[in-house]
Amino acid sequence: MPSDTISGLLKQNYSVAVGQQIGSYRIERLLEEGGMGAVFEAMHPEIGRRAAVKILRRSFARDPEFATRFLNEARAANLVGHPNIVEIFEFGRLPDETPYIIMEFLSGQSLASRLQKQPLPSLGESLEWCRQIAHAMTAAHEKGIIHRDLKPENVFLVPDPVHEGGVRVKILDFGIAKLRPEQSVGGASVTRAGSTMGSPAYMAPEQCYELGQVTERADVYALGIILYELISGRLPFRADMPAEVLVMQAKATPPPLSQLAPTVPANVEALVHRLLQKKAESRPSMAEVLATLSRLQSEVTRDRGQPSATRPSAGLPINGTRVLVLVTVLSLLAAGLLLRQILRAPNGSSRSTPTVPLAKPNPPATASVGSAAAPAQKQPATVQCEIGSDPSGVQIVDAETDRLLGTTPTKLLLDRSTQPQKVVLRKPGYQERLVALDRSRDVVRSESLVPLPRRPRPTGSPGTTTAPSAPNSPPTTAPRAKPGKDELLAPAL
Repeated sequence: MPSDTISGLLKQNYSVAVGQQIGSYRIERLLEEGGMGAVFEAMHPEIGRRAAVKILRRSFARDPEFATRFLNEARAANLVGHPNIVEIFEFGRLPDETPYIIMEFLSGQSLASRLQKQPLPSLGESLEWCRQIAHAMTAAHEKGIIHRDLKPENVFLVPDPVHEGGVRVKILDFGIAKLRPEQSVGGASVTRAGSTMGSPAYMAPEQCYELGQVTERADVYALGIILYELISGRLPFRADMPAEVLVMQAKATPPPLSQLAPTVPANVEALVHRLLQKKAESRPSMAEVLATLSRLQSEVTRDRGQPSATRPSAGLPINGTRVLVLVTVLSLLAAGLLLRQILRAPNGSSRSTPTVPLAKPNPPATASVGSAAAPAQKQPATVQCEIGSDPSGVQIVDAETDRLLGTTPTKLLLDRSTQPQKVVLRKPGYQERLVALDRSRDVVRSESLVPLPRRPRPTGSPGTTTAPSAPNSPPTTAPRAKPGKDELLAPAL
């Protein structure tokens, strides 16, 4: 389509144009347009930081419900303030009351796009990506915010060499998120009674009946669908009509994951089917899901990184019985060679061929199963420290380097040592606590933080966060001449 035609359509449908200043940013180009709005790339003219600007169409901007829901999207993401949730820079209204959101520009691809490509991600990648989603949604649920539209299109994979696995997950589009009345723009919910909204393939059974009555367990169900799809390569419920999918979500039993992915570990399959329970109260909380995913992902990583030298070279275990059999065979071979030499040299006459000395195996009594004859098993180089806390979401920071090790509940892999690992437990609103972690063995422990005295603070102020936000530095990935769908900040409105 010619550029002048595109420009004409933009002027007709939107209150912005290329080169226009919105907030602190200047519109550079159109990235994507959907049925309800468009996403533009913008640039801060002074510091050169890129951003994405999301704007409603004029027709929807005049509808109070759509406008309020649009601004609540920015409010929800900003209230959580989690590094795995897209960062909001600014939000507000243009002179003609059209709402806009300015947020971080992401370079990468959506999880939906990744699923369309082969091969499927490894089990470790799948668990790690879902662990990051669970981490963000645990923080959201603690703030009383329910996403209600978790799906691969709203999960973005950003290359991040510093992050574990080289990928940082970003959750997008809180457009139909459920907020507490005091958190919502205007102070009231915009969910109409009896309304159904979401993506049928990822909607929880209770969400198929009425959107306003769902709890945070609906996000748990959606995460279960995502993990099922990541491992098996297909959705548990498929049909030609969305209404058929809704019926299946409400009544049908998903095929066992092991039928589609025979190599899936039993504990992973058990977790997925726990997340897909029809009754919301039968599903675990997102915090419990996070703890389980952290444990499973650590086990997969540990097994993948185990040195081959520590594993038996054959398919049999190296134990006392195997050693005894090996020593006995070598002794018989040596005795046979010696007997052969004696038979060839009767009467003790010497020959030029040297004799083979008889091997001296340990007595059988000392070479039995579990005896000292078996080689000593080396202790693992790492220990596991499973840490829970009251409240949850506490940061675990190395006391010497100030490096973030994890967030409770989690399981840390620490280098084995007789010296304890000193860490600081931190959470906004609570007193910091210095803790020494035992590194000589695997341990499970729980810590409690003391709340700080409450201080009055303004409510509803844009930009306020209670958790670290993603860095503001511009992405290192060079922009393409013509952006594809994978480069978009968020799916089409």
